Amino acid sequence: MLEGPVLKYWNYPSEEFSADPIGLVDLIHTPEELSPPDRSICPRPKSLCLIVNHEGNLVKYFLSADSNEEKQSWETEINFVIRTLRSWR
Repeated sequence: MLEGPVLKYWNYPSEEFSADPIGLVDLIHTPEELSPPDRSICPRPKSLCLIVNHEGNLVKYFLSADSNEEKQSWETEINFVIRTLRSWR
């Protein structure tokens, strides 16, 4: 779930309304836009890679969508937030 510049995530979509997120990612610290990962690192076809600078270390998050439409929607919306944050810095 995207709330402003913060991406909240759960292990399963059904947990979004019944449990606290297992983590938060502040998109202010992303050095590049969300993109499909190299298949040698993550072979899932409907996945995206988000790189975040966390206290000087680059951390990779892999997001796995249920459909290609969902993957495209995530990529479009999250990259819009990343570009907007860069513009306002």
